[in-house]
Amino acid sequence: MRPIKEVNTVLKTNGYSLETSICEVMKDFNFRTLIYQSGIAKTCGFSIAAILILLLMLPLMLLENTHQFYKSHYAKEEHMKKDAIYRMKNNPNYSWRRLLYAVAKAFRKLSGKTLRNHKILTFRRNA
Repeated sequence: MRPIKEVNTVLKTNGYSLETSICEVMKDFNFRTLIYQSGIAKTCGFSIAAILILLLMLPLMLLENTHQFYKSHYAKEEHMKKDAIYRMKNNPNYSWRRLLYAVAKAFRKLSGKTLRNHKILTFRRNA
């Protein structure tokens, strides 16, 4: 994975407060509500939100996947085991599309953009 200038800038300015920044964004999005509305729920262990925060932080730590995270020095500070992440990611009962759609909808709402503000280009097949 190539270092990205934007990621390096975030790392230099925020340092170890990345988790705090991500938590603030998740609060703005009402992420826990979006998770609940998507029908994604766990009965025990780490919360879905905690696991997603870790997964969202991987690119900011310049790591490509969970395996690299647990081989890095970051893993020493994390109490969550890799099995918790893999079980959540591979659970067929979780509607990831619904969650992604809800996040996209929340993003549009927060950014104040609607489809009416954009030109929609359609292509017609010549008959």
